[in-house]
Amino acid sequence: MGTLVVTAGPAGAHQPVFVTEADPDPARGPLLEDGSLSFAVYGVVGAPGDTRGVRTRLRVGDPLVVDLLVPALAPEQGLPLDRLPFVVLRAPDGSERRLLPDRRIRFDEPYSRTSYDRIVDL
Repeated sequence: MGTLVVTAGPAGAHQPVFVTEADPDPARGPLLEDGSLSFAVYGVVGAPGDTRGVRTRLRVGDPLVVDLLVPALAPEQGLPLDRLPFVVLRAPDGSERRLLPDRRIRFDEPYSRTSYDRIVDL
C-alpha cells in the first residue's frame, strides 16, 4: 500500500481519495478538482508494473507538493528503494517527470497511529 500526498495549497487536514485497479491511469482515475486543497491518495499496488492514476486541476501559480509514503511494515521495509513504488508526473503537454524513491524518512501519523516511510517528495 502506498499513500500519495498531493498538496496544492497550505498543508492541513488532507482530503482522502482512494484509488483501485479501476484507476490504472490519470484518464480513468479520480480528478482532484480544487488545487487549494490537500489530498491524500491511498492505493495498493500489488505487482511490478501495477499503476494507479489521478488528475489534478491547478491554476497558474498554484504550488504542487507531492510526497509518496509507504507503510513502515513488511514487506515494504525489506525492499530496496529501487523496488518501491515511484511517481510519474505528466504535464498537459505530455512531458513527464519521474520521482524515484531516494530516502526513507519515518513519519508517524498521529490520527491513525500509523507509521509510514516517506520515500519521494517534491
